[in-house]
Amino acid sequence: MRHGAASFLKRSISLIVLAVLVFCPALSLNQQNSDAYAAQKPTLNVLFIGNSYTFYNDFPTLLEKLVNSSSESPVRLHTEAVTQGGADFADHWEQGRALKAINQRKDWHYVVLQNQSNWASHPDFRKNALIYAHKFNQAITAAGAVPLVFITWPKEPGSTSYKQFPYLKNFGASYASLNHYSEKLARDIGGDTVPVNTYWAAALKSGGNVGLYHPDGSHPSPAGSYLCALVFYKYFTGKPLENAQLVPQNVNPSEAYLLQKIVATSF
Repeated sequence: MRHGAASFLKRSISLIVLAVLVFCPALSLNQQNSDAYAAQKPTLNVLFIGNSYTFYNDFPTLLEKLVNSSSESPVRLHTEAVTQGGADFADHWEQGRALKAINQRKDWHYVVLQNQSNWASHPDFRKNALIYAHKFNQAITAAGAVPLVFITWPKEPGSTSYKQFPYLKNFGASYASLNHYSEKLARDIGGDTVPVNTYWAAALKSGGNVGLYHPDGSHPSPAGSYLCALVFYKYFTGKPLENAQLVPQNVNPSEAYLLQKIVATSF
């Protein structure tokens, strides 16, 4: 994780713009306080390109709320997303909406690339990912932004997906593939990674019995998306979010506190 709030503030202070924040009704938040915190800070503009792992529980909006409601964050955050269920990089490239979103505004600081969840475990999928990541990277760097690879998590241990897709093998093998090939992909395109998978595995090992998975054993539960937001918060602000008052209404406060502690104290 090489880039973050510090490098953004150094590189982008002359490009600061103010954006309108749209609040999510599922969150408990004093909007006036949030606006007061956010209005005094430089804005970090982030575009997410991904699939259901990104749009479940409206993760980009949740992340935006966490950053903009925090008095400790050195930046405010504006997010937009181009998502499509099951899409990989090739689908997004051919469909065209993601490229249009990159080119529509010239003040992106980061573009987050989130690929189809099984991509790292199959050689053909890996080859395809590299081809289209390079295509996207040309547009991202031309827009003056940094590409970020969102490292997602393996299927739930014991999931039927390991029988349905034998090349996944098991949780450990899938984790290792996601870690290795995501890091490699980021290096190949000159970008960086946000290793959500590392914190996800730490949460599973914590013994806190936090339900990170949707019942399908693949997608994130509300707590899983909250964990994603905490990891991206740490990346974009350069510090963990601790004792946050903003917790989604569908996440147990005790689980939220445990996840905050894991992200704050791990790695």
